[in-house]
Amino acid sequence: ALRLAQGGAQVTVLDRDAPGAACSTAGAGLLMAQTETPAPAPGGSPDPLLAAGLASRSRYPEFLEAVAEQTGERPALEFRGAFSLALHAEALEPLACRVAWQVSLGLSAELVPHAALPTVSGEALAAGYFPDDGWVDNQALLPFLVRAVERVATVTAHTEVTAVRVENGRVFGVECGGTFLPAGQVVLAAGAWSEALLPKGCASQGVRPARGQLLLMEAGDSAPPYPLIAGDYYVVPRPRGRVLLGATVEDAGFDVSVPETNLERIRDGVAAFLPASRNWKQVAAWSGLRPRSADDLPVIGPGAVAGLWHAGGHFRNGILLAPLTAAWLAAGILEGGMPPEAEPFSPRRFHPGKL
Repeated sequence: ALRLAQGGAQVTVLDRDAPGAACSTAGAGLLMAQTETPAPAPGGSPDPLLAAGLASRSRYPEFLEAVAEQTGERPALEFRGAFSLALHAEALEPLACRVAWQVSLGLSAELVPHAALPTVSGEALAAGYFPDDGWVDNQALLPFLVRAVERVATVTAHTEVTAVRVENGRVFGVECGGTFLPAGQVVLAAGAWSEALLPKGCASQGVRPARGQLLLMEAGDSAPPYPLIAGDYYVVPRPRGRVLLGATVEDAGFDVSVPETNLERIRDGVAAFLPASRNWKQVAAWSGLRPRSADDLPVIGPGAVAGLWHAGGHFRNGILLAPLTAAWLAAGILEGGMPPEAEPFSPRRFHPGKL
């Protein structure tokens, strides 16, 4: 919305709740273009998310500057690097391959032995260090972003879109709250709820919710200054000595409950490589619903219905890919063409007959 409005478009944002109140603020704000990207299998193709993640990560300072220009405030952005830990022998070889592959591409990455790992005192054979990855305080970012958008566009909260109206193969507006709003271009960015709003003529993208739970902990001086990831668990710093612990990935439908058994599993998983976390005080816990597509890749760009644009299925990379998604869609809508780098994420890959 911000990019489109700055480009001269008349923009209205419709949100069933408060803007940004779902997955966008529930996540950990990780900007992990490299840390979690595995090396391709021998003879295989690289994950297209690597190039997209690198491009979007590089846009973050500019993205936050655009927000700051409108609001005068900027949330915390840290690029101190991130560590991916190998806790078991079977995890060490894939990690070493990931580091070596990324170094061969000219990226910054390093395999660090356990003895040189700062703050990690529990189980860990080694770690991959990716100095250009980092995090943003997404819970601080979203209110700033909403305020920035409100200065250049119309933001209507607590208004649920119930249908995208299409005639003769082209979108011409949306229905919401018993009202029809005409529009020549519609961006469908409804997260885990996107599938239900696909109009007739759009192939299913398989987008469904993937529940994740996080804990906010008071860690004080023992808080690590950078994200640590080990298997299914991670630790992400937050301002003022707080940290986030996460996270589960569950197929639980739209259930946003927070089972204590899951939280206990997260605490135990983190304690395996950070025993000091046993002494941290829990401040809060919550769930979020990641939008996961049929092939785990984002869905970005135009599809079968003219004038309908898709921005969804980002799964675990929504915060990371936000600046790039905005730039691609703005280019498509305002300039009439998506860049070739967006092709792996095109909604057209789901259309019948698509090879």
